[in-house]
Amino acid sequence: MSSICGPEYWFFPWVYGCIDRGHLVLLDARKDQYYFIGEEELRFLASKIAIYLPAEWSERQIESSESSNDIVKQLVEAEVLTKNPEKGHWIIMPEKDEVDSFFENLEIDDGIKPLYHHYLAAFFSGVYIYIILRIMPFYKILRWLQKRNSANCREKEKALKIGRIYRYLRPVLPKSRICLYDSLVFAQFARFYNVNPEIVFGVVSSPFEAHAWAKVGNTILNDTPQNISKYTPILIIG
Repeated sequence: MSSICGPEYWFFPWVYGCIDRGHLVLLDARKDQYYFIGEEELRFLASKIAIYLPAEWSERQIESSESSNDIVKQLVEAEVLTKNPEKGHWIIMPEKDEVDSFFENLEIDDGIKPLYHHYLAAFFSGVYIYIILRIMPFYKILRWLQKRNSANCREKEKALKIGRIYRYLRPVLPKSRICLYDSLVFAQFARFYNVNPEIVFGVVSSPFEAHAWAKVGNTILNDTPQNISKYTPILIIG
């Protein structure tokens, strides 16, 4: 990775980014909105914006074009970019690591027998997160997650046990097929047992898709590598 020195524009604190399939994808968490910048425009912007890009993106710059200038203007007007470094920040893109999952090839898990408090914790977590998603805008949900991520346990074996119990109880949750709901419920459920998973938000630029999952280290706890392999992480909270 190489940094670009002397940017003209910084990103507001609520903006996150990654490169996927040659596109720069930006997430404006305050508006819950994504922006896409193509390869040509990105090569022009590479020396102007406060973002750490792979070396190959800074090796070949191109001349300014009307479309690239328009993009800068639009991003400034949308409060994605700012010329004031005191109001903005550099974007450091999360790396895409090799991941594994206990559940990758698991069809039946007969070794788990949830206790009554597991059912209560799952029920409370499901209702609580349902309410949170109804009343809280996305950027406040991210703040809520960041504040909750204290120095709780991230032991793999303990996290896997909680993941197995949650997997067993997941069918009783009404919206477990919605990835954000499922990942937030799992994070809340795990917290009852002093386990604090990371929540990963990933994207595919074309055709656009967004996804979320929970993990500890390189181990996914509520999904499988096959499902998340196509996504590029844009934000990791944990």
